[in-house]
Amino acid sequence: MIFINRGLKQSLSDGKWFDPWISQHWDLHRRVAERYRNLPAHLTANDIFFAVENFKTLYGDLFIPGEVSRHLSRTGAEIPTLDAAVKGSKFLVEWRDIAEAIELIEDGQGNFLLDKEAKEVMPSFSYNEDQVSNSVISLKIQQYTSVEFVKRLQTSTNRTMAIRPTSLAGWIWSLICRDVVENIDYKDCSGFDMCGRELPNLTPGGKMALHCSGSCQKRASRKKILANPNLLKNSFL
Repeated sequence: MIFINRGLKQSLSDGKWFDPWISQHWDLHRRVAERYRNLPAHLTANDIFFAVENFKTLYGDLFIPGEVSRHLSRTGAEIPTLDAAVKGSKFLVEWRDIAEAIELIEDGQGNFLLDKEAKEVMPSFSYNEDQVSNSVISLKIQQYTSVEFVKRLQTSTNRTMAIRPTSLAGWIWSLICRDVVENIDYKDCSGFDMCGRELPNLTPGGKMALHCSGSCQKRASRKKILANPNLLKNSFL
């Protein structure tokens, strides 16, 4: 089993924090892929800027904080979109890589991400020439995570190898790695019509989940009671 270490926290613009583990964002890679697919075919520099800023408002920086913002500050409407994509939207390049990886997984070809050269599998995939012999997932895990040996139980003397994301991109590629290696599949959350979230058949903590949050759990309970009023009556007996 692939273990993903807790501890990644993202500072948000409103002073709050985003912790993908605590908020159970086990499907964040799939939401990013969806976000990329829903982008218009043509973008202005301002479109790119606002797409990235909207993402950062919800989840924080995709990379090490500050790594991209210094470029984005120069991507106003004054420069062509192509230049903005090259200079300012490393975000978009990563979103594209994530979307292509998810597409391979959904097509039943996820193992290509482990076995094939990046250039063969994803011709537009971003890679360095000296790294082209490595698999896509290997490259991303090396780039955005570190490996640690941790105790699964405080009372245990045994240690397990775990992936520690060093950025939100690391969290996302750790989820992708888990999907491929452990054949994880997804179903809609009980409150999907409201939250648009999906749940894996097995969380990184080794559990099954029916709801993505307490809010969805409460909505599901209310729906169940409305569908069967006797449940509420019996609860008072």
